[in-house]
Amino acid sequence: MPDFPQDPPPYPASEAVEVTGRSPSTGLVVIGVLNIMWGTLGLFCCGMLGIFGMAAAVTGAAPPQFDWTIVDFLVPVSHFCFSLLLIVAGGGIMKLCTWARGLTVVACSGILITVAVNILFGGWRTGTGFSTEEAVGAFCGALAAVSYPAFAVVYMSRGAVRAMFEPPPTELLSR
Repeated sequence: MPDFPQDPPPYPASEAVEVTGRSPSTGLVVIGVLNIMWGTLGLFCCGMLGIFGMAAAVTGAAPPQFDWTIVDFLVPVSHFCFSLLLIVAGGGIMKLCTWARGLTVVACSGILITVAVNILFGGWRTGTGFSTEEAVGAFCGALAAVSYPAFAVVYMSRGAVRAMFEPPPTELLSR
């Protein structure tokens, strides 16, 4: 039986940080965790909305004031996709991958646009109207849906955060 050389022992996380010279700041770790949490929440909510919303449309169980449009099917699907991207970006942020900052901005911007399209063109606008309580609930839901993505876009656009994701200069690596 041939002898295979053994792999070197894995380095502890502290030594790996010393080798690369970079570690994410506390703020970036928080943003990474929030990306994963917000993305997971988006997957769950859009999955439920898609399942129950389409079932209501097919069976005719939707409220009479709700007029289904193509937007009402595309919004959950696009929000689902952007939520997946947000989860991937969260993992990349915690590893300081150069693509993670841009992916976070794209996913959060997509969520903001999705919510705006839903508010402007969703089927709830074309129906016979909602009560004041339903309108307040819809407004609060939209406000909650855009709160974290708006914060993340602003935070990730800061110069100090942008600098954390730039690769180190090559002349420093050659020393």
